[in-house]
Amino acid sequence: MIRTISFAGHIEEVWATLRAAMARFGFDRLNYTYLPMLQDPQRVSRSLRFTLTSHPNPRVAEVYRSDLLDRSPMRRWAAENVGAISWSRQSDLLRTYDWLDIADELNALLADLGFHAGYTIGFPSSGEGDKGALGLTARADLDQGAVDAIWSQHGPAIEAIAGVAHARMSQMPLDLGHGRLTDRQADILKWIADGKSVQDVAILRGRSVAAIEKQLREARDRLGVETTAQAIARVALLNQLGLPGRGDARA
Repeated sequence: MIRTISFAGHIEEVWATLRAAMARFGFDRLNYTYLPMLQDPQRVSRSLRFTLTSHPNPRVAEVYRSDLLDRSPMRRWAAENVGAISWSRQSDLLRTYDWLDIADELNALLADLGFHAGYTIGFPSSGEGDKGALGLTARADLDQGAVDAIWSQHGPAIEAIAGVAHARMSQMPLDLGHGRLTDRQADILKWIADGKSVQDVAILRGRSVAAIEKQLREARDRLGVETTAQAIARVALLNQLGLPGRGDARA
C-alpha cells in the first residue's frame, strides 16, 4: 500500500489507494485539503486550495470549499497544528477559540452533512508556508467512542499512510479546475519562466508577438492574477511549471 502510493503517477491513483486503506479502518468518507501557501489559518477559504472529497452528498463538496467552515474548530486546528485530533474535542476547541456563539449552528450543519464521528489530521508544512489536512468520517454504524477505540489501536498506522499520501499528492500537479490553463498558455508561461522574452517565445513558436501577449493575458485572467510574474508564481505553487519544450506537465 505504501509502495503503491509512493510510486503512483497520478493523484487519482493516490486518492483511490488512500480511500481503500482508510475504509479498512472504518473511515468510508474522506475530505482532503492542500494549501500551497497558507497565510491566514482563520480564513482558509480565501487561500489557494486544492481539495478532494469522497462524500456522496454533493453539498459536502460545496460547503467544504466555501467559507461556511472557516469557523470550524477542526479546520482551524488542522491549519495551525500537526498530528491527529478526535472530533470529540470539538466542544473544547469551540471554547478555546471563543466560538461558542456558533456551536448550535455548526453542530446542526455538520450533522446535516453526515459528519457524525471521525478524526482530523494536520500534516506538517514543507517549510514553504504550505499546509495539508485530512478529515476522516467514520461509517454510519460507528459512534465517536468506537472511532476513538479504533484510533487507540491503529492511529499510528493511519497517520503514516495518510502522511505518505499527502506527501505524494502535494508534489504532483494540482488542478483547481477554474484556473486550468490551455496547453498553449502553459507552454508559453514555461518559456517565460525559463527567461525568454515575449519576442523570443514568438520566434520559437512561429507566432506573432501580439498572439503571444494575447495568450498571456488570457492565462492571467484564468489564474485570477494581474501580472505574468504572478501567473508564473501561481502555476509554480500548483506544481504545473514543467520544463520548457517538454510537453504539458499537468496530471
